[in-house]
Amino acid sequence: MGIEYEFNLHFDELRAEMRERADEAVLAGMSYMHGQVTPLVPVESGDLAGSGDVGLGYVDGAAIDSADHVAHLFYPGPYALYQHEGVYFRRPATYGAPLTHTHGESFFLIRPMITDAETAIDIVRERLGL
Repeated sequence: MGIEYEFNLHFDELRAEMRERADEAVLAGMSYMHGQVTPLVPVESGDLAGSGDVGLGYVDGAAIDSADHVAHLFYPGPYALYQHEGVYFRRPATYGAPLTHTHGESFFLIRPMITDAETAIDIVRERLGL
């Protein structure tokens, strides 16, 4: 007497479900990064730290195909770039006034992207059920 098994793994349905979850997953991963970055943002008035935004579907300010599932973390305006790069400390004679913040650090986006990237990726994997 033989035994027969039949499996229908529904890979097309699985792919569709993962695509549906992908935007939420990358947004969750980037939201985690936002939480890691914000405490490092230089604070003078608090406006810069409060202006951080997480969103979907943009790369370098240009809308992209939603199938790419890209999240961004953005601090708006030239002031954010000025604070991030800490230009006065490298070229005081040429660029602007000294940075006067007593909290935070230059390159506030970079360090968490290096030190916490694996955790953000794990969040995406978990949300995708991988």
